[in-house]
Amino acid sequence: MKATYRTPNAFFVSPIGKRLQKQIDAFFAKENLRGSSAVLIGPVFPFLAVFEQNNPNILFETEYFIENNFFTALPPPFSVETVFIAALNDSVLNNCSLLIKEASRLLKPQGRLFFLIKNKRKTSSVEINEMPDAALSSFYEELQNFCFFIQKKKGLIYFPYTMPFWEKADQTAFSLLNGGGNFSLLCATKNLFTVSSTEDYSSTRITKASVLTSPRI
Repeated sequence: MKATYRTPNAFFVSPIGKRLQKQIDAFFAKENLRGSSAVLIGPVFPFLAVFEQNNPNILFETEYFIENNFFTALPPPFSVETVFIAALNDSVLNNCSLLIKEASRLLKPQGRLFFLIKNKRKTSSVEINEMPDAALSSFYEELQNFCFFIQKKKGLIYFPYTMPFWEKADQTAFSLLNGGGNFSLLCATKNLFTVSSTEDYSSTRITKASVLTSPRI
């Protein structure tokens, strides 16, 4: 049984899309974002409930990555407390490596990155035209390279059906499970220092994040 949507907007205004917003809002239940400086890259729909409750100070917002004016419009480095990346369209997902690097530039030490994707699954129960999917694990190395430490992650929308039984089953799975689901959301904290190892792993050393000195790509 598969739920199919013609467009991302059709999904976000559907009962399942609204349930996704509620689960994302629950993920942020203990986060204090009110007034915090923030950047949003990707569709705003998934975070609408979060923004209504927390009201962060969004300094820059774009639904799509458009390279021509993207970098000049960004806030200066180390000026942002929170970055939201919703990799739910091709322009954002295809440039995630660059966007993760830019998030590391923008964030203050201990700033947080919230990263949302649609999971790539062999038997996906949600099909949304024009919304790409990906494996969350494919970004772990990229996050580590730019000095992010994953604090928590959560699978979202396990059973995308509207009958009461499935709604309860979906809420139970959301409460108990951290992986799987049709979407994934993680929170990663930016560290100023990272641990790197020698080739034989006989010793480790602490180095400043390469993002401080490396040029944009």
